[in-house]
Amino acid sequence: NLYLIALAASDAMMLCFAILVAIRDARRPQYGVAAWELWNDATFVPYLYPIWHACALLFQVCSNWLTAAFTVDRYLMICHPFVAKRWCTINRSRLVIACVVAASLCYTAP
Repeated sequence: NLYLIALAASDAMMLCFAILVAIRDARRPQYGVAAWELWNDATFVPYLYPIWHACALLFQVCSNWLTAAFTVDRYLMICHPFVAKRWCTINRSRLVIACVVAASLCYTAP
């Protein structure tokens, strides 16, 4: 259950940041206007774009590894139920989720 909640939150955040990343490319180019001048009315967009892009990648990597962790948990519960009683606990799943988020942050840090 915790894996699915974390996965849903990670996917939702990835979609939010992906939309913010897409905003940068939403304006049509204008003849005779430089690309950096298109954002004179919203000057924060070029500065926040690297942060938005890094967060989108962070949550994308996090979603992939949470899916893998959830798959291993389900494999143990189905194929090895007696071993799973020892290994598949709520505290361990919280620890795995925290480790996945930390590893994803380290992996995608600029």
